[in-house]
Amino acid sequence: MSGWCYAIPSTAQHKEAAWELFAFSSAVSARLAIIGDSQRLRLESIGRVYVPTQNANRNINRWLFDNYIAHNPAIQPQGSRGRENFLNDLLETSPIRPVTPVGQLLFNEQKRATEKRHLS
Repeated sequence: MSGWCYAIPSTAQHKEAAWELFAFSSAVSARLAIIGDSQRLRLESIGRVYVPTQNANRNINRWLFDNYIAHNPAIQPQGSRGRENFLNDLLETSPIRPVTPVGQLLFNEQKRATEKRHLS
């Protein structure tokens, strides 16, 4: 199991257990909890507050909010915005990042032109 690839060798002694591990680790909630908890524990160990990375999926944002923000007294959303929409409200104004080098070049140029227009 590595990166983007899962494989069970034909000579594996516990193929069913390996398959169960893959099924568990590929579940969104398991990956979010494993990554989120490890990052939260690391940051708390150095006196910082963990705020989960925003996701383009509103359901994942809701899950992250419920598990890491809603009951965390160290995080207080500002203004009159409801706590339940904290991450999803950010989604409306977040730029879409392209996944290709050409798309990244176009995104960078568009951002540069926008900033130049607004700052001049």
